[in-house]
Amino acid sequence: MRMLLTLSLVAATAAAQPRPRPTFPATTSYETCTTSWAFACGMRDSAGNKYGTAREITHCERYVFQPDGTFTTGFDRGTYKIVKGTVKLVMTNDDGSEHRFELVLSPDGATLGALKRVNR
Repeated sequence: MRMLLTLSLVAATAAAQPRPRPTFPATTSYETCTTSWAFACGMRDSAGNKYGTAREITHCERYVFQPDGTFTTGFDRGTYKIVKGTVKLVMTNDDGSEHRFELVLSPDGATLGALKRVNR
């Protein structure tokens, strides 16, 4: 009898615990940026003289997650699910095949893999 009462209490306690949400509760964005140099060598000016230029370029990649379980990055889109601190992503390629990958979500939600949370 005592065992049955204990099992009932454990089951009731487990049922009362809120389940972790499998998606972000609001639109959430993460991004990473890298800086590189672009070179234009052998260019000619109006006088026909050759020159070269270099300029710094910043490239950013942003993932935008919606509460409905979808995400976008650039022109790509897919679905995601949060499972025990890992965001599992699925993108469908042009040929219909799927690309699956995972990114670790920090406990405070500030980072997702190498991406940082942005408030834009």
